[in-house]
Amino acid sequence: MNWKHHAVRSALGACLTIGQALVVAAPSHGQTADGKTPSEENICTKWGMTGKVNGLCNAYCEAMDCDAAEPQASEQACTRVLGNIEEALGDTPFPTCEDVDDDGVPNGIDNCPNDPNADQADANPSTPEGNACEPVVCPCWDSAALTEMVDTCAERSWNLSCTRGGGETLATCPASTFPFYIADVSIAFGGTCVLIDHADGNPFAVVSGLSSAQQQVCNDLITEVISVGQCQ
Repeated sequence: MNWKHHAVRSALGACLTIGQALVVAAPSHGQTADGKTPSEENICTKWGMTGKVNGLCNAYCEAMDCDAAEPQASEQACTRVLGNIEEALGDTPFPTCEDVDDDGVPNGIDNCPNDPNADQADANPSTPEGNACEPVVCPCWDSAALTEMVDTCAERSWNLSCTRGGGETLATCPASTFPFYIADVSIAFGGTCVLIDHADGNPFAVVSGLSSAQQQVCNDLITEVISVGQCQ
């Protein structure tokens, strides 16, 4: 069999697969299982697919709705079309049929599939989530660090002082001119947090450019853990 005959037979095979699948369970009124016509969904074009792979993708995702809870084709037909898609894509993974958050990035490659984040920003590549899904944390301390501050000050009979207002919080221990512990949230420099621990010789942390959400978390942690003075 020469290459022309092989190409024709491959193309016919793909067409027959799609045709058979559509006959198996064709949705009524030209709609897919999710209530949309293939032309209304057009998700494969949205993924940038063209030519043969676009047609296969449209059959799999939209006409056949193979990813739906109740596909409009048999499992065998869906598996066959998916195999053709993966073969056509080569080393490029199939990005799935859905874009739940409608941000233009398919679920399969979206680092935060339930929250719109078209830019896919990811300040912490060591975790699978993008910025939109990463929990907001205070970069200077967590509850454990502040609890250590409270416990150490209590052990040494040092009084804790805490003031809060205008989006800023300052906790010091002892409450004197030269405190050994300082946990400070300031709106300066676009939002800054400072943790200084002279008591145990731990390195101090200074982080500027905090987002408003980060400042809020830092402030709330102090109030939650230290809970003295104005921070009660």
